[in-house]
Amino acid sequence: MIGKVLVPVDFSEVSSAVVKSAKFIGNTFKPKFYLLHVISPLVYISVPETMVVDVIDSSVIEEIEETKKKRAKKLLEKIVKEFEGFQVETFIDIGSPADVIAEKEEELGVDLTILGGHQKGL
Repeated sequence: MIGKVLVPVDFSEVSSAVVKSAKFIGNTFKPKFYLLHVISPLVYISVPETMVVDVIDSSVIEEIEETKKKRAKKLLEKIVKEFEGFQVETFIDIGSPADVIAEKEEELGVDLTILGGHQKGL
């Protein structure tokens, strides 16, 4: 029995296919869906002490992350509408997508995770 399904989305075309697959499974099993969007953290580059660089204030980083979260929330709300008739909970986290997805799987005790793939290899 599939009762809890995690659906990580990145708002790409691949995510659209993942959502369609999730709804197909939903029509059969009627699970609760957990929609997850993971925002990758800003990358910091260390430089030699002799180089002069501008330092970004942490409040600027927080502002950028907050802007990304607001945008993601709006996009997730559109996806939630596609799951009309199903129980849906949404999450927006910051971190490594692979790590956050694995943590959410364990935290929520999901029965199934529906992932899309991007062809970046051979």
